[in-house]
Amino acid sequence: MKIFPLVILAASITLPTINYVQDVKAADEVIIPVMEQGDHSVTLPHNSQTKDEVREQFGEPQKQVAAVGNPPISRWEYEKFTVFFENDLVLHAVLKK
Repeated sequence: MKIFPLVILAASITLPTINYVQDVKAADEVIIPVMEQGDHSVTLPHNSQTKDEVREQFGEPQKQVAAVGNPPISRWEYEKFTVFFENDLVLHAVLKK
């Protein structure tokens, strides 16, 4: 008669798990098409461009934020995008909302 308590124990472990799996199946999926993110008509600086090359191509930034950290990371802010530099090279450029 030791089997009966094991069946109850197994049911008490299995039933909540089954309910959890059913809840996960009912989740909504949100899809944001990649090509619809941001304004693709804006040209951005490319990785590894120098500060001088960025300045020559896009002009003076509206704001320059001094470098912090090691390696030193600085940023230049333009009207439609921000450029992040590591030392003198473009690390990343992002569009503003």
